[in-house]
Amino acid sequence: MRLKKELKLKEVRDRKYNLLFYGAEPKADKLEYETIRNVLTTDFNLTPEDTYDVFIVNTHWLPRHTSRPGITKGPAPIIVKFGAMADRDYILEQHCLGKMAYCCIHRLAS
Repeated sequence: MRLKKELKLKEVRDRKYNLLFYGAEPKADKLEYETIRNVLTTDFNLTPEDTYDVFIVNTHWLPRHTSRPGITKGPAPIIVKFGAMADRDYILEQHCLGKMAYCCIHRLAS
């Protein structure tokens, strides 16, 4: 039982660096990493040079849940794992300031 609890706590700690980005259109010639850099440039008013200062560990598209009503439209979300909590918090703060054009981000539950 203790091992299960420790594994669950580790999973929660690992996920707290993640954000989900909704609304980014997938492009056949772009990787998820490039798509997120583009979102940071267009929606968060970061310069292309500044986006390279944001430490991103991993990005990938998540499957769309077609069984839920209202979720079938639009592109699938991208999950982004930030390497520094300060970077993740900065992006989340920019979202809370209402500087989003079409993208809506959600923090994974911790």
